[in-house]
Amino acid sequence: MRSPDVIVIGAGAVGALCALELAERGRRVLVLDEGDPARGTSGATFSWAAAHSKEPLAYHRFSRAAIARHPALAERLGVDLEWRPCFSLYAELDPEPFQARREATLAKIEQGFALSWLDAAQARELAPQLAPEVLGASLCEGEGTLNCFRLVLGALHAATQRGAELRARTPVIAIERDGQGVCGVRTPLETIPCRQVVLAAGERSGALLEGLGSSLPLMRVKGELLVTEPWHERLPGVVADVQQTPTGNLLLGVTWEPGVCELGSSADKLQATARRACRVLPFLRQVRVIRSFAGVRPVPHDMISYLGPTRHHPGLVLAVTHSGITLAPLLGEVVADALEGREHPEWDPSFSPDRALEVL
Repeated sequence: MRSPDVIVIGAGAVGALCALELAERGRRVLVLDEGDPARGTSGATFSWAAAHSKEPLAYHRFSRAAIARHPALAERLGVDLEWRPCFSLYAELDPEPFQARREATLAKIEQGFALSWLDAAQARELAPQLAPEVLGASLCEGEGTLNCFRLVLGALHAATQRGAELRARTPVIAIERDGQGVCGVRTPLETIPCRQVVLAAGERSGALLEGLGSSLPLMRVKGELLVTEPWHERLPGVVADVQQTPTGNLLLGVTWEPGVCELGSSADKLQATARRACRVLPFLRQVRVIRSFAGVRPVPHDMISYLGPTRHHPGLVLAVTHSGITLAPLLGEVVADALEGREHPEWDPSFSPDRALEVL
């Protein structure tokens, strides 16, 4: 490859879809990752394209626009992504949280969120496995589940087929800049010149920005999940943070543990996850757990993606967010448009990293 037009830092779901979109637009793209593709956050997720709990309204709508792009990805990548359209239900059994969720859901519906409120009978009609004590549930339709590894590896393969280059196990030590803005990236072996850089390095993004003399508030949030043996009965959607894979295994998650550095499983958190799921779906008491795993989400301070260019560093575009599996197809379009000097119609100014980026 000649000097790249764009360097993408990060080969997870976000970086992979950004690289594919840019390569399809004829750009010379170089993707750098400190490890192997899908070995970070993207390979340790719940693999659910979700909008149920996304807020405020602009972010909810952005998430739904991203989900709408998922069904066409299999043909675009030439890979069976095991995409399964689904709904999600959050059911409540106790009066106080039931009332709080009901009021919050109805208020969101009034604002324009694509949600519904179901009474107990309606909820059990959708998901017969629900406990008889369920009082009601919030519903979000038009979501889906998929195979996160096939998504990342398929997107990277499709990008390389279109001329992109992938260098795994090539950590970026620093993003370089001069008087005009970004001018390249430095690895342990070389400095690669480039006037446009996409920062999609997940939790490492903050450290790379500090090297540029900037600070971005980014939480490191651990999530732990349980995997069960295959179960013969089909769960119709994502219910109480439980979903079923095409092989019949059930995924139970997901914990939310800010500031945790250790990635090992913690028995108390997993037991709480199992107890909560069994209360809502009693049949789970019959299913054996076969393993657990954990991942780390890079979470912006206000839970909304850091997405777009920054006035502080011309040539740099950020795509730093949790929910990368959900958002990646749309993030690629937004990033590519930003590098061409345009605002994507689905992008909202509230996503700009300049709302939080500070020069040190």
